Amino acid sequence: MAGIETEEIYKLNAGFNRWVTQPGGSQQRLLLPIESIATFKKAFESTPKSQWVAIKQYRVKSGDNLSSIAQRHNVSVRQLKQSNRLKSNFLSIDQRLQIPGTGLARPLSGPMVSYNVKPGDSLWKIARKHSVSIRNIAKWNNLDVSAPLKLGQVLELQAPRQQVVNTTKKLRYRVRSGDSLSRIASKFGLKIRQIVRWNSLNPSSYLQPGQRLTLFVDIRNI
Repeated sequence: MAGIETEEIYKLNAGFNRWVTQPGGSQQRLLLPIESIATFKKAFESTPKSQWVAIKQYRVKSGDNLSSIAQRHNVSVRQLKQSNRLKSNFLSIDQRLQIPGTGLARPLSGPMVSYNVKPGDSLWKIARKHSVSIRNIAKWNNLDVSAPLKLGQVLELQAPRQQVVNTTKKLRYRVRSGDSLSRIASKFGLKIRQIVRWNSLNPSSYLQPGQRLTLFVDIRNI
């Protein structure tokens, strides 16, 4: 709706580490580039609320279970049950399940994985082995941390989110003789529309030698 890349929104709002905002609670604020706000408001106001989050439907087939369906669609079993108000793990053939099209539980670090409890396992051992916290394992699986684990019990685990190293730097570039938007974009691995937006340029106008441009460049491309 804002006409910018998902990665740019995430860099401005790194506190949101899922693909959707929380379904409950108070209103949440998101930061957008100033030049994108008008575009966003216009699209937002003209889009029906029913289209904000696409909902997929899945028809249960022979051999399906909640764990396999959840893993296939990058959601957790708990959230799949919540979305469909299921009180048990029992499924029937041709039953239709609603799955959030955005992958409600899909973290930026990767999908949830299933882990079968083995002899000698404890929450502490599993947490240390998979580099996650006991609290998160309990939250993902709706567990009481004081209750013992059962042999063969299936737990939903999420890989820890990898640290994101920001390699984008702001650069002031002085236009040289012979430069063009296309040439500068190619040199720094950028898109012409990005340079135009960052500098409020008329893309049909010629650049002038000595003109200063603001660029946001991946230093790995320099």
